[in-house]
Parts: sequence; C-alpha cells; structure tokens
Amino acid sequence: MRVRGVRLPYQFASLVVIIAFLPSCASDGRAHENFKAVMSKQVGKDASDPTTDTARLYSNRIGQSELPNGNIEIGFRQFRACRYYFEIDKNTRKIVKWRYEGTEQECTIPY
Repeated sequence: MRVRGVRLPYQFASLVVIIAFLPSCASDGRAHENFKAVMSKQVGKDASDPTTDTARLYSNRIGQSELPNGNIEIGFRQFRACRYYFEIDKNTRKIVKWRYEGTEQECTIPY
C-alpha cells in the first residue's frame, strides 16, 4: 500500500482497516435495538411490498418452509452468523411475525 509515495507494510494497512471498522463492531446495544426496530416494522406489510426484505433481498434467502399452521416462513442471512425469519400468512400474504437467531453483536443494523 502506498500513501503519498510512502510504502506501508501490509500489517500496518490491515491495522488501519481494523481500527476504521472497530467502532461499528463495538456494540452498546443500540445497533441491535435498531435491528429489532427495523425488522418489527416489516410486520403487517404485504410480503410482495418492494420495501420488505421478502421482496427485495431474494439473494439473501436461506430457505422457505411451511409451518404447522399453514403459514410460510422465509429465512434470510444477515452479516456474520445472524439469521432472521418472517412468517407470512398463507391467505393474506402479510408478514405476521418475525424472529432471529444470533447474538446482539451479530444481529445489528447501524443507526
């Protein structure tokens, strides 16, 4: 890596990148609360609404299954190990519930 004609070792460049992203990794809980608030706003929307993850994040889908009550659950992957799922009413196609699997540090949306 070069900075104004100075060659920097890769270790230093890696350290700069890590330090730049460190604040986003440090969780005081607000990023996780934001994640939960954003996901909760999906409930009540039509599953085909272009503002919902179910309609626009097809490439992040990890699966779909039919629940015992006949509704459909669609799963998505987020960053790291976070997974979240929307339950869609079989008759109205509205999102009726959501849930997630992961830790507070994994399931975040920056605020």
